[in-house]
Amino acid sequence: MLVRKNQLWLWVSIGALASALFVVCYYFGADQDSQNWPSTLIHRVGRGGKRVVGWLSEALHRADKGSKELTSGSVLKKSAGLSEISAFVLCGQVLDEQRRPIPGVRVSVRPSGQEDFTENTETDATGGFEIANLQPESYDILVAHPDYVPLIRTAYTPPSNRRRERVEFILPLGATISGIVRDENGQPVPGALVNARRKQLEQVASGGNIYLDDSTYKTAKTEGEGTFTLKGVSQGEHLFEIRCRGYDLLVQTIEVSEKTSKKPLEFVLRQSGKISGIVTDEKDTPLASATVRLSAYKPLGMPTTSLPDEERFKKVSNAKGEFSFEKLSTEGFYDLTVEHPDFAPGFFPLIAPGTLRQICKLERGAEIRGSAVFIDRPTTPAAINVVTQTLVKGTTFSCETRSEASGEFVFRKLPYATYKIFSGSPDIASEPL
Repeated sequence: MLVRKNQLWLWVSIGALASALFVVCYYFGADQDSQNWPSTLIHRVGRGGKRVVGWLSEALHRADKGSKELTSGSVLKKSAGLSEISAFVLCGQVLDEQRRPIPGVRVSVRPSGQEDFTENTETDATGGFEIANLQPESYDILVAHPDYVPLIRTAYTPPSNRRRERVEFILPLGATISGIVRDENGQPVPGALVNARRKQLEQVASGGNIYLDDSTYKTAKTEGEGTFTLKGVSQGEHLFEIRCRGYDLLVQTIEVSEKTSKKPLEFVLRQSGKISGIVTDEKDTPLASATVRLSAYKPLGMPTTSLPDEERFKKVSNAKGEFSFEKLSTEGFYDLTVEHPDFAPGFFPLIAPGTLRQICKLERGAEIRGSAVFIDRPTTPAAINVVTQTLVKGTTFSCETRSEASGEFVFRKLPYATYKIFSGSPDIASEPL
């Protein structure tokens, strides 16, 4: 409407200008007897025309500016109004099956189709919650509490004409599941993670796109005796996943019911790690009857642990010099010690599970001979315990013998290295060599 008025004003101005020019021409033509009246007329018309053009340019500029301001103001008001109308507040209450409020329930919101929840809050003492400044789109609403079965309302779209939307959740009280995790030898496994989740998404009786959530894992960690307790587990078919470093992942399907909650569950973790190899001499000839022992285990990111002298950690090479260890941890590293009566001990550190062709080459070794005498009586031999010690491939190796009445001692089949020799008798000190 404003633009049309500006256009009308422009045409009126042009008409007035034409009328003025006509009057000027008439005046000079009728009243002027001067011979120069034509040039005077042209001069005055030119000056008047320039002024009229300037007025018209300024008028057009003002009209265009006013039109833009009007349009910009309308857009801004429209945008501000849309923002005010679009943002809404999601509020509500979480109750138990007796319609009593549940405080401390975690309420999480995410746009439908996304994995990560973008807004989180907790219910207060009345079970109420509120999340503000949500945009008008479809949301998934997850409510979870350690003692209750988690629920999720999917694809919730608020009405466009309301700025405050209220929802309500009724959380069912979950079952309490207890149990123990052991290894294949019947020993408890501490530090194992036990997860339980529904095998499939199921809608609750109230409907309304509210489901028993299958993405929220109930997780517990086994204690020193391998025991665990899970709370808030819903009834029905569940997938139990038990994980522990060094063990194979265990997945079992269990029907959770009132009967299940009264009987402790038992899970057995297995280890599938394997190390095998061959023992040879310096000429690559296989050695039979060599004793191969797993002496230490180093988990990833943890200190090295010495392994007990048990049969499961000890093997004897066969006629082909072969040996094999099974049911080992699937991660970390093992230290191997190989001994044979005719050779020096061999040390092979940091062997990874899954190594199936470890070559353990033994050497004949060297001898160290000497004699022990008393410092204050150099001619008097000393019959004492003598210890020799060295570091071979990061492993401390020590050997002990006893000097004879003559004071002489000998160490045979020692790995090639530099050794310290000292007294092993507690009541006799010595100068280390």
